[in-house]
Formats: sequence, C-alpha cells, structure tokens
Amino acid sequence: MKNGGLLLIFCIVLFHSSRSQLIILRTNMVNGDTVYVTNCRHNRGNIYDDGGSDSDYSQGFEGWAVIDLADRVAMVAANYWLADDPDTYIDIMDGTRVVVDHATGSGTINDSILSGTMTIHMHCNPNISATAQGLNFVWIADSLSSRCHHGLRNVQVSNVSNQTALVTWSASTDSIWLDYGNGVHLARGNYSFLSGLEPLSDYTVTVNTWIDRNMECCKLKANFTTTLEAPPTCIDATNLESHFVTCTYGSAENPSENVGAVPGRHTVITNSDTTDGNTGNQLRMVPPGCTASLRLGNAAVDAQGESIIYQMLVDTNEYDILVLRYASVLQVPDHLPESMPRFSFSLYDDNMQPLDPQCSAANFVASPDMGWNLAGSLNMWKDWTTVGVNIAPYHGRTINVGFTTRDCLGGAHFGYAYIVIDCYRKGLSAPQCGEEPPGSLTAPPGFLYEWYTSNDTSRIVSTERTVQVEEPGATYHCRMSYVENNDCKMHISVYAGSRYPLADFDYTIVTSDCEHFNVVMDNHSTVSPDGVNPSPVGERCESAWWDFGNGQTSTEFCPTAQYDSSGTYTVTLISSISNGDCQDTVIKQITLPTFHTYEEHYTCCDSMTWWHDGKRYYDDTIGAMVIHPAADGCDTAYVLHLTVNKSKSTLLRTDTSCWDTPYTWRGNTIDEQLDTLALFRLTDTLVSQMGCDSLVSVEVVRVPQYSIELNADADCHIKQYRVESFSNAPHHRWSSSPLDPALDGHTTDSVLALSPSTVTTYTYTAAFTPDGFCPTSKNITLIPVEFPTAHLHISPEYLTLDNMEYEATDADKLNKYRNWTVAEYRDGIPLVIYHPHDRRTIHERIINGILDSLVVTLEVSNGFCHDTDKASIPMIRTSFYSPNIFTPDKPTNNLFQIVANGITNAELRIYNREGLLVFQTDDLTQPWDGTRDGRPCPQGAYVWHLYYIADDFPLRPQEATGTVTLIR
Repeated sequence: MKNGGLLLIFCIVLFHSSRSQLIILRTNMVNGDTVYVTNCRHNRGNIYDDGGSDSDYSQGFEGWAVIDLADRVAMVAANYWLADDPDTYIDIMDGTRVVVDHATGSGTINDSILSGTMTIHMHCNPNISATAQGLNFVWIADSLSSRCHHGLRNVQVSNVSNQTALVTWSASTDSIWLDYGNGVHLARGNYSFLSGLEPLSDYTVTVNTWIDRNMECCKLKANFTTTLEAPPTCIDATNLESHFVTCTYGSAENPSENVGAVPGRHTVITNSDTTDGNTGNQLRMVPPGCTASLRLGNAAVDAQGESIIYQMLVDTNEYDILVLRYASVLQVPDHLPESMPRFSFSLYDDNMQPLDPQCSAANFVASPDMGWNLAGSLNMWKDWTTVGVNIAPYHGRTINVGFTTRDCLGGAHFGYAYIVIDCYRKGLSAPQCGEEPPGSLTAPPGFLYEWYTSNDTSRIVSTERTVQVEEPGATYHCRMSYVENNDCKMHISVYAGSRYPLADFDYTIVTSDCEHFNVVMDNHSTVSPDGVNPSPVGERCESAWWDFGNGQTSTEFCPTAQYDSSGTYTVTLISSISNGDCQDTVIKQITLPTFHTYEEHYTCCDSMTWWHDGKRYYDDTIGAMVIHPAADGCDTAYVLHLTVNKSKSTLLRTDTSCWDTPYTWRGNTIDEQLDTLALFRLTDTLVSQMGCDSLVSVEVVRVPQYSIELNADADCHIKQYRVESFSNAPHHRWSSSPLDPALDGHTTDSVLALSPSTVTTYTYTAAFTPDGFCPTSKNITLIPVEFPTAHLHISPEYLTLDNMEYEATDADKLNKYRNWTVAEYRDGIPLVIYHPHDRRTIHERIINGILDSLVVTLEVSNGFCHDTDKASIPMIRTSFYSPNIFTPDKPTNNLFQIVANGITNAELRIYNREGLLVFQTDDLTQPWDGTRDGRPCPQGAYVWHLYYIADDFPLRPQEATGTVTLIR
C-alpha cells in the first residue's frame, strides 16, 4: 500500500466479535445512516447491528449506510463469510457503479476507488443456514496523517445568556480541553459552563481531548452569540424549559453522561395530594404550602443516575438567602458504602467548582445508621427538610445549584429525591410597627437559631425561628447556622423598640444618546426608631413602591427607570415595613440633561472633496455629525448639511451577479447576500479640471440565493413516494444518483411519483436562467418503501395488588420509531390512557388503583410506513387491609386484625424488633391484643408476615409483609 493511503476492510461477521479496541460509530444501522471517515479524526471503527447475544437474523436483515471518504483510498474487502445463499450479499456502490461485490462464500477482493460518497447495502436472506451472533461492518484506516486518540463529536452550545453558555460534547475520555478566548479551560465529563462572556458578542469555542490538544485536525469548533438575557435572581425548580436549567442523565457512576431532560427521571409533580408509595404513602410528593415539586430520579433499578443544575444571578437587592426544600427515598441494601444509592446537592461557581463544600453542600449515602424513616425492609426515606444557604457573599456573580441522585452500582436498588427552591431576604420579620415595640420577631426558614439581646450577649433567649420580645428597646441578634453543618453561621440583628420606616434614595443616570435614559435607583430606606434617624443596626425597609414621574411605577427595591426624553421629573418613593402597616414617603426631582446641536450648511460639486472638522465628505450628506464630549455626559454635536450638485449621469452597462460571488467595478464592491432580486447602481466620477464633473455608472442585478423546500410522503400500500418541491426561482430541474428512469420527461415537474429500487439521491436545482445561472441545490435521499413489523412481548401474565408493575418490549430491534399507548380498563371502560417514553422497552407501575385489565398498543414506523401490535394483562383482585397503628390500652383501636378478601389457608405471624415470634394464628378472625404469652408487649414497631392462597391462584402460595406500631 502506498504511503498516505487508507486501508478499509469491510466484513460481515456471523459470530460475536470483540469491539473493545474499535470506535463504535453507529449502532442499529438503518436506512440513511451516514459515517464520515477522515484520515485524522478516525482510524478504526465499525458499523453494526446491535449484535448482542440475542441477535437473531432468521427473519432476515436489510441495512443501508452512506460512507464519506476524505482522501483517495485503496479499498480491500477481506475476511468475509456469508451463508451459501445467492440472496445474501453486500454491495458497495460509487454512484451507480458497484465497486465491491461480495457474494456468498469467503475470500478477499481488492479494488481502488476515488474519494467521495459511497452507498453500502447489506442484505441477509431469511433462509440463511445459521443464526448470527453479531453482524459487523468494519473499516480500518491507516495513513501518515496525525491520529486522534479519542473520538470527540457532537459539540454543541446551548443555554446562552448575557455572560454564560453551556457547551456539551460526546467523547471516549473525560479530560477535555476548551478555549473560548478567556484562557484554556480543562473540563471533566461531557459538559462545561463558559463564563465571563460579554453581552451581544460573538464567540468561537474550540473543543479537543486533552491528549490531542495540539493536533489541529482533531479539534471541533462551535460558534455562538451571547444575548442580553441574564439568569434569574431566584429559581423555579419545576421550570425545566428555562435556558438556565441543565438536566443530565446517565449511570450511577456518571450521572452527567448525557445532557437533556428525560421524562420519568426529571419529573414535575403538580398534584399536591399525591403520596409516595415506596414510603407506605407517608411522604407527600409536594410539601405543605407548595403547589409543585421536582422529582429527580425514580424507583426504576438499572444503576441509573441523574442530575439537574439551576443557574441564577445573585442580587442581594432582591434575595440573599436560598432556601432548599428536599425529601429523599433511598433503598438500603447490603453493599459497601461506595456502591450505595445516594442523594447530594451543592452550590457551584460558574466553572462548576464547589463554592463552599462545608456550608452549601450535603451528601446522603444510604445507610441503616442515617436515622431516616423506614418503609418495609429496604426503603428509607427522609421527610421534607428545609435548608437555608447564605448567598450574600456571591453578590453580582452567577452561581449554579446542583442536585444529583444515584442508584446502587449493582443496578438492583434505587435512589431518588424531591426538590423545591425558594428565595428570601436576610432581614427579620417584625409584625408590628409604630410606637409600640413588636411582640415577636421571625427569622428566615431553613436554619438552626440562637437568639440573644444586646443587654446580655451570653444568654440564649430562644432557639426557635420566632422569638417573643421580652426586652422592648433592645437590639435582638440571631445567630443562624447551616442545618447540615453547625460551624457555618450567619448573623442578623433587628431593633425591638419603636419602629418607623425612613425613606431615602439616590440615583445614577445612564444614557447613550441623551434621548433615552436609564436611571438606576439606589434605595437607602431603613428602619428608624423615631422616623428621623436610622436604627442602630442599619436594618433596611421591607418593601418599596416607586412613581417615576413618567407614568411608570415599580415595586422593585432598587429598580431602573426608563425615560424617553430629557427634562425634569418628580420621583416618589414610598417605603414600608410590617407588611405595609407603616409607610414613609420621599420625593425628589431628577433632571435629565439635553443633547446640544449646532448645524452648518455648505454646497459643493460631486467631483470635489469637502473637509469639515477634520473629516472628509464627498457625497450628499444630511446630518453628518461630529460629537464633542461634555462633562455632564450629554455632548455637543455639530451637524453638517452638505449639498452636492450632481452632474450628468451616464449608464455604461447592465450586469448580472450571483449571490455568492462579489461584484467589483472601479473600486466599488457588492457582496450582499439577499433574499430577493435587487438592482444596484455603482457610480464613479469622471476626472475633469472644470466644474462639477459627469458621473458614470453600471447597474448590477444581484440574484439571490433561492429558497428550496422538499417534502416526501410514502404510500406504503403501493410502495411509492409523492415528492413535492417548492422554490422562488424562475427555473428548476430534477436529477438523481443513480439515474432514475422515472425522471424522464418530468425533470421540471414540481410533484413527482417515485418508486426507487435502491437508495437514490434526488437533487433539485433552482436557477436564474434555464441554462443554470446562479444555481441553488437541495438533495433528498429515498430508500425502497418497506413495511416495518410490530411484535410486542409483555409480562407478567397478570397483575395483582402485590405486583402492579409490568414490562413491554418491541421484539423487532430494527424499528426506527416507536409509539406506545397504555390503557387501564375497569368495567370495560378505559380509565387512564397514557403514552410512555419512546424506547424499545417500557417498564411502568400502575398507580391508579384496582383495574380489570391493562392494554398496551405498540405502533412502529420506519419514517414512512406503520404497523401496530396489541397485548393485554388481566388484573387479579385479591386484597386485604391491615392497620399500621393500634393502642391495646385504649377503649378503641385496641386490637390488630387483618381483613382479607379472596384468600384462603391464611397464616399470620408477628415478630418484634429482635425477630422473636410474639403472635401466630391461622384464623384471621382472631385478632392480636398486643400481648405475648399473656404479658403486654412493649411499645414499638412490629413486623407481620401473612402466608395465604389466593382464590384466583389456588395452586400458588403467596406471602405479604408489613409493619404495625403498638402505642401504649
């Protein structure tokens, strides 16, 4: 092989081959798949059907792909083996020419082809004599070009704001090198936040693996433009559509493997009455007083992991305390701690580095020693917990609030959490104002509290959130500690005497043209003991109402007012405390400066150059402005009105120019790329020694880039496409590769009826003239129309109250699109109809009570044709009820008894915490009175086991278990 060449080995393998040393480019190869091969970026790889141990090609296999070669290559097809069947083959085509034809048998074929696009067609007859354990199509490329060590791809930029952006990628390494003009940044994982950006600015981010950082051909780039939109000053945890929310999902080892919100793993809960079944319905999914929450993770077990990151701008004029409300459910298996399910949260800077791991983070690893609530033998759950975090030190910065959930690493136990986020001010709430001191003071929620007064700083007067004022006139101090770490503290003070608001403000004027003004209001309103002097602790007022004197008002504490003209405006501020019970008003006048202008008028010929104020003018100029800065920010402008006497104009010629080719004449250039046909006149002045000279010009017709729309719909019954084309061009024409005889006599039709027998690319070319001047083209690739097959497998055979979960699978792995519909029936009526996420296997849990049956419908499609399959599971209605609390010493509820329906041969056993049997009976009408051998059992939780035969399944013994709490 010559130096610099590329060796491609294509093979179909009917045995399970190791892929540990191959870069997997595409799985589940389907019609239209494209693989790009360049000497630098990829040197080894394969295209293959999923090739698992369950792969079965006894039904046949039809696969297409398009491979794009960057260099001239020498192709060698070798090491292939196909069943001895004339309908089993692989073809590699360059346009219409078959350059490699693999028939049955085995051997080696050598051929040379030029660079370009080739179509690969693999076909396995349903009658092949062996079942394949993997169908691989492998290429191997060797050249003298530099090699990239890791497969970097799919670089994208999203969540763009005025200062930050999110860049994501896919790679086979977690060490990634980024450069976006603010210095080199080393990232881990598959995403990174870019920070320190300027609003309304263009950026290019360059991404590469760290080991390949100096290899130019291995780099990928993405362009983006920042916006004026800033992150919010508070977080809505349930708004997953925000540009400032990033959802990720992956494995328990790497929850950030993929970026995107996944239904069922990032779930918004809006029913405030819903309870969590994995906690014995004791945990409310939405905390009291809230209308919604976010569930991160789920009860599915497959070693999953999820995270969510909220971005916010800290503005202490609005909020300086972040309050996190969370609840969590973790299963506690017998694993090492590093393999356990877990839930964590943390505050990060804009580079995703923890801001303060001690005071703004927590990590909960499943353990029997957590002290959480227990539901069953595995499920431990933490009820809603409120945690406050001091974010005042980060004023003016963009921070990230991240939550992560992980299942156990073994894949058999789950972990998930519920989240609500609020924002508060650091001030204390005093319900009274005026001469009478307040009766109580209330701190923000989510902390541990220590109250003391200025009269005795060593005596703690309360550890509750609200303290009663027992020393009027004193200053009350509250030392607030982080719930997860008592060493993290913040301090708030409030005056507990007479309380009046004292309104005051100043302002800053900002303008760019002295015609439109932004006035930034700086609110200095504080609480005062007498309405004249500020309080000794500088406590600010609670709320504000502004009238800017221009018809606009605001309730922001420090707003920005917009004015459309200069002048004097009266601004009114009303500051309030105690929920508006006490108010104070301050009125100030704001004078916005005027932009001064002076005008000058001159006349000249168009052959002359006119100099004014150090600048040159040589054409008709109305309002040419020279700015002279002024101290008040609104400058003085001198406006030149220059009248140019035009001489005789001569049109030399008319030309036509395409949108993508600049047109130059006598130093003038047209390079605008327009949407519509446009006429340009380029003008120059003839050289002359006298008067106002004559003008010469050319007219240029600028032809636009024409818009093209192509649409193809397949009629699966007649196996034919209807292709429609739309364009604003005067002329258009169809062509195809390979040549389709159906185009004969129809190359200028806007609607085509096509039935390609092989993968065919149809090109629609729009042009300005019939001979193709200024062309614009668009392609559409069609495959032979074929029917997909919907083959639905569903389990279990039936549903019971003990097992309300089911799993449905599309047995045909080659289907490209799937749509699931699930209907839950009772008395022949569908109570609930829903559509699970589009994937090959769905695993769901029934939460709507007892049903008659469950019907699952699968609809599959290859993009054009559809097929459906349906299956149902009956519901077995065996049921029983058991109380969870009883009180033997009380007149009522003093017996524990299980009431059953539809069961026989029942036996009930009850055990204490030590595992000792305290009660046993085979007659469910016989209750337990809370004694053992005639002696009262101590108060506590007891575990019961019920062994029974269900009437619906008389040959299958069953077991149920639960807990009951004995209270004395």
